[in-house]
Amino acid sequence: ILANPFIFNWLVPRRQEQTDPIEPPADTGDRMDHIVLVGYGRVGKLIAQDLLARKRPFILIEDQTDTASAAKGEGLDVVRGNAVDPEALKAAGVDRAAKLLIAIPEGFEGGAVIEAARAINPDIAIVARAHSDAEVDYLQARGAGDAVMGAREIASRMLSLCAVPLKRHA
Repeated sequence: ILANPFIFNWLVPRRQEQTDPIEPPADTGDRMDHIVLVGYGRVGKLIAQDLLARKRPFILIEDQTDTASAAKGEGLDVVRGNAVDPEALKAAGVDRAAKLLIAIPEGFEGGAVIEAARAINPDIAIVARAHSDAEVDYLQARGAGDAVMGAREIASRMLSLCAVPLKRHA
């Protein structure tokens, strides 16, 4: 666990060098107080569907070309690029956004996104996805206001359906 951030930081620059240039959305104008959503996998799609249903303006950042194209085909505003890259965050208007939702499954990459976003917009509210207590700690240490751990949320929801409160561990 301790070596992961160092390995990730070593790999990310090489990965960015191999990716295509950033593709900004067609027209987002001077959108203000919108949401920036990072990732359009299983979790990101559910978030996007809900944001659309609530008519909440958002811009998606997705680094997989085929997934980004599919999202564009569904009518979403998409930045095709890696959210670790400040240029992708700027293209999504993170400097003017109210919230950043990080739905990608890689917690350590999420931490790098948080750091890049905080450098552009120190006041943005950030919610990130995590898979372990270590990832929650890591994401919060980098500036996520909230880190949502799937297993904990599933347990909480199941217990709420039984009307039994979940004991939180410190």
